[in-house]
Amino acid sequence: MIPVSINVSEKDFSKLSFASALAAKMREAELPASLLGIECLENELITESDVAIKGLESLKSYGFILSLDDFGTGYSNISYLQDIPLDVIKIDMSLITPLASDASSRIIAKSIIHMLKELNYTVLAEGVETEATLALLKEYGCDQIQGYFFAKPLPASEIEHWLFQHKA
Repeated sequence: MIPVSINVSEKDFSKLSFASALAAKMREAELPASLLGIECLENELITESDVAIKGLESLKSYGFILSLDDFGTGYSNISYLQDIPLDVIKIDMSLITPLASDASSRIIAKSIIHMLKELNYTVLAEGVETEATLALLKEYGCDQIQGYFFAKPLPASEIEHWLFQHKA
């Protein structure tokens, strides 16, 4: 089985019954909750809302994998990282794309990756398009990579063929 992730708005996961309803749908489909990643955007609504944090905690208690999407583009107070129950931090492509050509970007990305790893997050880099960027991210200890370097978005009908062609 292949894990997938969906973007969920703060409005949705703040609803009292959202986590239990989603968990029930996964049970009905006979799929473990750990196969469904829940992605939320970095914004002040999430970082300063007790209701939103409780919604995330509820999702986590059912076993869903929680990701913060587009890290580095939103709310600048990173102290919230100690309060929000997340598993994966996805570093925004705006911080990743210039790595191969910009020394300052390399320092920033390396520092962010190191900090997030020290906080026990899985670190995912978005927007990887070149082998040089991939090599730097591996050197920095980035856990997961996403981007056009591997594949452009595909229609559902082509995914099985792509997976067959690229199985390790």
